[in-house]
Parts: sequence; structure tokens; C-alpha cells
Amino acid sequence: MNIGKAFAVFQQIESKKYTKDEKYEAIHDVINAATINSITKKQVLNVVSWLFNKQQKYRWHDLRKNPDDLPEDNKQVLVSIKDGCIHRTWHDSHGWRNRNSKIRYYSDKSVLAWREIEEFESEEENED
Repeated sequence: MNIGKAFAVFQQIESKKYTKDEKYEAIHDVINAATINSITKKQVLNVVSWLFNKQQKYRWHDLRKNPDDLPEDNKQVLVSIKDGCIHRTWHDSHGWRNRNSKIRYYSDKSVLAWREIEEFESEEENED
């Protein structure tokens, strides 16, 4: 990516116009640039905020440390099970559910952690 585009992406970090990979590349390029004269402090803080929010949204929630840290009802998530497997599932008022599993549910004691599934970026979303 040329430095001009990197600066443009950096300055518009929250725009859906650019892919996640373009944003990470722009951040890398701007940080390694010789000068950042056209970048404002607010834009730098927007980038830091965007990175933090991304990291927080898709982090693993360790249920061994906090058993009440459950996802929103019926939200598709990845779960780590005691047998070492990772499964796509969801949680509702009846517990952990998995449509594709031999068993249709997991006990709360077998689920170690969960994390939100990152959505794919469609080309339609990037046209903003």
C-alpha cells in the first residue's frame, strides 16, 4: 500500500470502505512512516480505540474465571469444550446448544470458554 492511501485509511479507520486487512496494513505503514504531520491526535486515538474494540469484541471469555460471563441469548459463538474441541454453538435459557453435534447441548461444566464469531466482510458492506 502506498503511504498516501495508508494515511487516508488511517484517517478513516472506522469507515466500512476499507477491509480489516487494509486497516491493519495502513496502521503498520503509518506507524513506520518517517512523519505523521497530517495525522491528528484525535485520529490516532480513533485508531487505538478501533484496535481495542476489535480485540475486546473477539476475545475469549473464560468461564472458569467468570461463569456468569455468558453471550447474549441465541448469539452464534465459538466455544472451547473440555475435550479440546472448538465448536460453533449458542447459549439460551436451556444452556449451550449445538445443531451439528451428536448431542444437542453441552453442560455448563463442559464449556470452558466462548468468543464471538467474526463476521465476514461482504463487498456490499465495503461500498460505503
